[in-house]
Amino acid sequence: MRITSGSLRNRKLLAPKGVSTRPTLEIVRKSIFDALGPDFTYSTFLDIFAGSGAMSFEALSRGFSHAYLIENSFLAASCIRKNALSLELQNSYTLYKKDALKHIPKLKNKQFDIIFIDPPYSIASSENSCIKLSVQTLLCVDKANILAPKGILFLETSKNALEDAFHTELSFSNLQFVKKRSIGETVIYTFENKP
Repeated sequence: MRITSGSLRNRKLLAPKGVSTRPTLEIVRKSIFDALGPDFTYSTFLDIFAGSGAMSFEALSRGFSHAYLIENSFLAASCIRKNALSLELQNSYTLYKKDALKHIPKLKNKQFDIIFIDPPYSIASSENSCIKLSVQTLLCVDKANILAPKGILFLETSKNALEDAFHTELSFSNLQFVKKRSIGETVIYTFENKP
């Protein structure tokens, strides 16, 4: 696994061993960041269910000033720390080794330019539980109102995990669904703040 672009392009990243984490594919990472364009003015990145931290380190490589990562797994958190050390990014990230759904409300006084949510398959072992965890996380982020006014939220799922209509069945106070994009077996849902 490697960083796809930016100042740390081609630098290798460690991934946690085992089946509890599934690093975001390079093609998916590249697609998400390329969609932001070369002249983005985003500064802060929140990585929920961070795993190896690949998305956050990609963000830092591409010019984000700080990445915040939420990861509850001891092995994954250890991997994040090792990757940060290897990339000399110790001062550019904050790691919360916490349960995401319990920690997100504690961030309500912060705002993030980009939020990335990628629930692990081990927790979401069936389509129903994946839908539930994804929806709970979206609702938690919406309630905490932590997406910056012009920010973007990306939700990554497997192709079969969410119903096409799931976004229309949810009622958000702050978020609104923008689009859905398939990349192989992965689907990326994009949300923004309501006007």
